This record gives sequence, C-alpha cells and structure tokens, in this order.
Amino acid sequence: MNTTEQTKRYAKWKALIEEQKQSGKSRKAFCEERGLVLSQFVYYRAVLKERLASIPTTPLSVTPIKIKNVYEQVRHPKIKLVLPNGFQCMISSETEVSYIKRLLEVLLSC
Repeated sequence: MNTTEQTKRYAKWKALIEEQKQSGKSRKAFCEERGLVLSQFVYYRAVLKERLASIPTTPLSVTPIKIKNVYEQVRHPKIKLVLPNGFQCMISSETEVSYIKRLLEVLLSC
C-alpha cells in the first residue's frame, strides 16, 4: 500500500470514528448500522489513537544563536545537534536554517 492510499484510508476511518463518537451509539451498534466490521473499526481506532499520541504537543522552536569569529577558531565549523532521545548529528554551520528546522521536525517526530 502506498502512502497516498494509506493517508486516504486513515482519513476515512478517522471520519467514521468521529462520527461514531458524535452519534452517542456504541461501537457495535454504529458498525452494524453502517455495515462495518467491528474488528476493523477497533483496529483503526487504536492505530489512529497511537499515531495521535506520537505527535508532539508542543510546537518546535529554534533558538537563534550568534557565532563570532568561527572561521578563526575552526577550519570547518560544525553544529552538533543532540536530541532528547540521545541521537546526535553534526551538520555544517553553512547549512540553511530552514533545512535544519525541517530536519529537526522529522527527527523529533520519530
């Protein structure tokens, strides 16, 4: 299954789960009424709940820093990133800030 199909499938089930919550009906009654398989409903509810829990609740922020005379101190300046999970990586100080921000967003979402 490709990513587009998976995204569509998750969107479909998310809408159905929200609809069931709003209806006030039990999961079983809701599924029977719509011809859905209860075990699939429960499966996607758990999968989507887990995916939602893995999304960081606080927005990512990047603190600007100033580096003076870096070329006098280091021939090839690097920035060391250390994530809360212990992952470390070194990147060139010439790397664009937007790329670093995207990289951090991806790494922190794992």
